[in-house]
Amino acid sequence: MGAESIAKRWAFERWPDVDRELWTHYTTPGDAFDDPRYGAGLRPATLEKIAKGYRAWLNFLDTRGVLDPEVPPFARLTRKRLQAFACELRKRGNADYTIIGRFSELQLAMKIMAPDEDRSWICRPRGISIYALLPKTKRVLVVPDSQVLYEWAIELMEAAKQQPTLREQLCSYRDGLLIAMLSARARRIRAMHDVSEGQELVRTAAGYRLEFRSDQIKTEKRDTVSLPKTLTPYIDHYMREVRPALLGQARHNAMWVRTGGGPLTAKGIQHQVTARTKKRFGTGFGPHRFRHSIATTVSLRLPEAPGVAAGLLGISKDVVENSYNRAKQVEAAIAYDRLIERRRRQMRAGS
Repeated sequence: MGAESIAKRWAFERWPDVDRELWTHYTTPGDAFDDPRYGAGLRPATLEKIAKGYRAWLNFLDTRGVLDPEVPPFARLTRKRLQAFACELRKRGNADYTIIGRFSELQLAMKIMAPDEDRSWICRPRGISIYALLPKTKRVLVVPDSQVLYEWAIELMEAAKQQPTLREQLCSYRDGLLIAMLSARARRIRAMHDVSEGQELVRTAAGYRLEFRSDQIKTEKRDTVSLPKTLTPYIDHYMREVRPALLGQARHNAMWVRTGGGPLTAKGIQHQVTARTKKRFGTGFGPHRFRHSIATTVSLRLPEAPGVAAGLLGISKDVVENSYNRAKQVEAAIAYDRLIERRRRQMRAGS
């Protein structure tokens, strides 16, 4: 059973009553002094990640016929079951790091629902940590040069009108712009999903920039980054022509619009990017791979400036803590744009 099927089968409302009650209680804020609750301080995205691992555990117990809905979550844990859980995950083809993640998520789920219990042994079912037991073989990733990704995105937009139907024309342009923004700045999928006109996407005299609140960013630091000037006319066209055509009679501020007029969900963005990249490169990958692409490209093309990638991606804690560091991020974006423009000219001159 795939992750999507498990998510549907073990949606929160289908959890055992005792699990739902404990999860709800400990993810609801209590008294800060007398009743602090770990789960209440976590972001929704973090809670969902923990729940994902816990759903895998529930599914494992159920398929083994040992899921007793009357037994509290922590009481269902045994070393033997945890060992079998690890073997089952490997049997299903999960990568080593995925298995490590599932055990970490299960341990955190117990930290939420059984805060007074000793949870240290969960990730050490045989007395040795799951992390140490597994070889942690990394899968080979297809990481295209970010210049290739950016040029391909521009081609998608410029060739959109050649598509046979209006729907395909609109979607091709939308996806091209989305991929161009990912190629240039590689913000995480949650942030890209949140982009709306006049809020996260801001038009200035110099072009466009993205502005994200701290609660929209994984590092919980405010993030402001300019977009390449070469994208300005493409964004203008999308906002004036393409987006209204996709909206139809619908009314909302979300930048990314699906056919039918509704906002494109994070899952929809993931699907569109994966489908487009699979068609272009033979293997599909989502928005997060674009972060790898920028980091790799900068490392290869600008080895003398290792701070550019960190500044551009906003992955250094210092980058967004104060105005000096935000200025460094802008400088990193400008340096990166110069690199891209120089290489664009070189590529076109050689064609």
